[in-house]
Amino acid sequence: MTSANKPGDTVSITKGEVKITRPTIITAENAQPEFRNFFENMEEEGLASFLMSRTAGFSHLQLTNQSGPSKIVSDSMDEAVDKLNRQLDAEEEEHVAILTAPPEFTGIALFLYAAERIWSSAPDNIQELRERGFLP
Repeated sequence: MTSANKPGDTVSITKGEVKITRPTIITAENAQPEFRNFFENMEEEGLASFLMSRTAGFSHLQLTNQSGPSKIVSDSMDEAVDKLNRQLDAEEEEHVAILTAPPEFTGIALFLYAAERIWSSAPDNIQELRERGFLP
């Protein structure tokens, strides 16, 4: 969800999905993080790649953002978020996040959300590897 900073401006709502995958075999070609449809300019993507590549466990991940069409609403940001929360509660949707950001920081907001999800899932991923016998 994006909104300009001035009162009375419209809010843009975009529904999408972020997928995070890793290659089965890591080679020189896929050792760097890869971002698809996250950033509008190469400078932002370069910064995100630099930050991700400094952490060995995340350096080879492939992050893909699949966004649908944007919907413009005349509500304020708070009103739009409240409506979406009520809608998601009614649908009993559990695996959805509502992200808000100024239009020029949409890619950064998506990147930060994805990075947070990666970091928070790491302990469960390690436990799963132990249960499968890949780690002691």
